[in-house]
Order: sequence, then structure tokens, then C-alpha cells
Amino acid sequence: MGESRSPEELAGKLIGYGTGLALVSKKVLETASLTVKSSVLSQAARPLGTDLSFTGSGSQRPKRVGVRYDVNRDRSIIRATGPMHWLESGIKPHVIAPKGAGGSRRSRNDFVSQAFGSGLTSLSFGRGNIGALKIGPNEYIAYARKAGKFPAQRTWSNGVKYAEPIVKKTWRQQHAQNLVKAFR
Repeated sequence: MGESRSPEELAGKLIGYGTGLALVSKKVLETASLTVKSSVLSQAARPLGTDLSFTGSGSQRPKRVGVRYDVNRDRSIIRATGPMHWLESGIKPHVIAPKGAGGSRRSRNDFVSQAFGSGLTSLSFGRGNIGALKIGPNEYIAYARKAGKFPAQRTWSNGVKYAEPIVKKTWRQQHAQNLVKAFR
């Protein structure tokens, strides 16, 4: 590092360092956010595949997961999109009754759970296909007894954990470069 020959020269270097600090911080936040996003999505690709969607869910459209981030002056907000919480926490087996059966979702599902708990082997709802669950193209069922067996993958927490050392290293390197550049 260079020497300052006068107080004015040192003041100029300090001002240059402060000016560069704001620019470096924004650039580092962008890089850190992108690193976390990449890490989380690579963790999500393991159980979901490269399309990052729950395709076998029986719905008409696949449910896609993703990550978004917004960088402000001094912070970055990173958030999940889609059903990332399914990957993080898993889905316990549960009962699903169709909307056509009437009542709230909870009351329909409780009814199905209690009916099977009392020894019934089948149930029917509504008139014809009204009150049926669509499980595929032209495939319907009246209810689902054990829907959603999907174990917790911890994609978000593992992705953030793996990105953390990379983010710290990038942060240190960029700020060290700014310091060296200002005090040459």
C-alpha cells in the first residue's frame, strides 16, 4: 500500500474508499443473492428434476418452485416462489375430499378420515363426476385417502448453508480489493 505524504492525500484516499464502498456493497449483494439462488435451486433439482416442478401432483398445471431476490442499497431480500415449503418441510399423508361434496375443506377431509376410521371401505360424493378429484387426463377418483407422501428435503436450509461460505469469501475479497484500490 502506498504512503500518504500529506493529510489532504490521506483524506482523498479515505473519500475514495468510502465512495467505492457503496458500489462494492451493491455488487457484492447482487453476487451473494445470485449465489444463494443458484445453491437453493441446485438443491431443489435433486428431488424434482431439472424442470423444478411437481409434475406428478395430478393437477392440470405442474407446480413449479423458484427463488427471487431484490437488492436495495444495503440489503437483499431472497424469497421462495411456488411450493418450496413442500420441499423444505415435506408433505405428510393426508385425506383429500372433492369440493363438490360441499362444506369447507377441513370438514370434507375430516368426514373422509372419520368414515375410514369407522371401518368403511368406500365413499361416494355428489352426482356422477361432480365431486370428483382429477388425477390425470380423463381420470377421476372420488377421494384420496393417503395423498401427499413426500419426505422433507430441506432444500432451502441446505442451499443457504452451502452458499454461506462462498458468500463470506466473496464479501471479503471484494472489500479487500476496494481497500487496496483506494490506498495505492
